[in-house]
Amino acid sequence: MKYALLNLLLCLSVIGSTQIAFGTKAGLHSYTLNINDNQSLAHSIQEASYGFHLGADLKFDIAGVTFIPSLMLNRVSAKYAVNDPDVTDLNVNQLNVEIPVMLGYEFFFLNIFGGPVAHFRVGGYDELVALAEPDSWKTALLGAQVGTRVSLFKWYVDLRYEKNFYSPDPVINAQSLTLVDAYSRIMLSVGRNLIKK
Repeated sequence: MKYALLNLLLCLSVIGSTQIAFGTKAGLHSYTLNINDNQSLAHSIQEASYGFHLGADLKFDIAGVTFIPSLMLNRVSAKYAVNDPDVTDLNVNQLNVEIPVMLGYEFFFLNIFGGPVAHFRVGGYDELVALAEPDSWKTALLGAQVGTRVSLFKWYVDLRYEKNFYSPDPVINAQSLTLVDAYSRIMLSVGRNLIKK
């Protein structure tokens, strides 16, 4: 009975010390690309602009441990060269839904965290899908992020580095094409907590 009471008091103290915040954020990201100028040899990425992302996240702080699940929309414009005489360069506006789940530590106004992220290709890929061999097209891929967040009152700045794990490239005319979203990137976001308890 004594141990049960102690456990209950411990659980109540942890719950009582939990801080919860819900916020929205937006920002830019830059991909680290391999640009291939020789279009005659293989498919390649010719150009890729800075991408734009926006979304929302929850932040749980429990005794210095931070848990941050998020839901993000990521958009980037890219130009692909396809080694096919019947197809011109493809200008694609790619839209992905992303779900990163971060775990880390909080030191005063600074958070350091890392964790997995899932990407789902949801829009702008129609031309690529039409050209790719059906079995080679993948709508989801996984990666990992590490980063830091600096908070000031209700505002915060979020800087992350993302490394995507290997995902089979789509195959077009027996040649593979690595898409922009399979590369690593740096993400900078500015956010605001709408609810903080």
